[in-house]
Amino acid sequence: MIVSNKPSKNTRTSLTDNIFNREQTMTDSDENTRSGLPWWLIGLVSICVLVACAALAMYFLTFGYNVSTRQEIWAQFGDYVGGILNPIFAFVALIALLYTIVIQSRELRHSAEQLQKSADALRNQNKVLELQNFEATFFQLLRLYNDIVAELQIHLDITLSLKFFEEEDKIYENRECVRVLYLILNEEYLSILQRGDNVEGTQAAIDLLYQKFHSKYGHLIGHYFRTLYNVIKFIDKSNIENEQKYTYTKLLRAQLSKYELALLLYNCLSVTGKEKMRPLVKKYDILKHIEDEVLSRDYDKELMNRA
Repeated sequence: MIVSNKPSKNTRTSLTDNIFNREQTMTDSDENTRSGLPWWLIGLVSICVLVACAALAMYFLTFGYNVSTRQEIWAQFGDYVGGILNPIFAFVALIALLYTIVIQSRELRHSAEQLQKSADALRNQNKVLELQNFEATFFQLLRLYNDIVAELQIHLDITLSLKFFEEEDKIYENRECVRVLYLILNEEYLSILQRGDNVEGTQAAIDLLYQKFHSKYGHLIGHYFRTLYNVIKFIDKSNIENEQKYTYTKLLRAQLSKYELALLLYNCLSVTGKEKMRPLVKKYDILKHIEDEVLSRDYDKELMNRA
């Protein structure tokens, strides 16, 4: 008779199932430990239970298992059990309370961090939305400004005989109109300062001459300067960062021709733009790239800096 040591198929299946069940039990135990109480707290509670059991066992081993009918015996038993177990369970309760406080503190700290992150994300999102809304309005205003420049038009007839115009009877449009307006201001009005009729050339004299020019051509440049002022004011009053404000005023400044800058200078030196336009122009250095050659006098730019 031959006896085989090779395990049967049923035996192999049983061993495999036992191993799988054991691994599954260990996995479930680990997960419960990770998701439940910490191991040290479970161990502490277990020790307390063992101590309680040991105290009861010691009592019964010492005084026997007979149940007494005397009240004072039960009172003594209660004092014994309470004297041993109450401090132990009070200590465990204190540890559990401290652990709960620590867990709550961590959760509160984590919640505060998450709230701070959410607040920062919301704040950044609001900044992005504000910037987007600002840019949409800014470029609409810039488009409106360019449309106003494109609609500027002046007709030079025979009565306006200026030596610096090639054709007297001609219509000048958009930025050519601005150039013509500045040449008219410079040659017909501000030239009095160059001839020496007003030797001091003070700001008051420039203001008087500009007001005469404005009274005649204000219907052309009034709307232009009001729109330019509102664009700069919109940038200045917006909630964007100061660096961004200077960036967008640079974009606006890039739209201005040298004759527009010159007209803007004398507008700021006059009563017309002294109160509102000039502070913003100086703040954002709109006249930074003004060319001296187009000015009536170099000294006029210094008046702007001193004002």
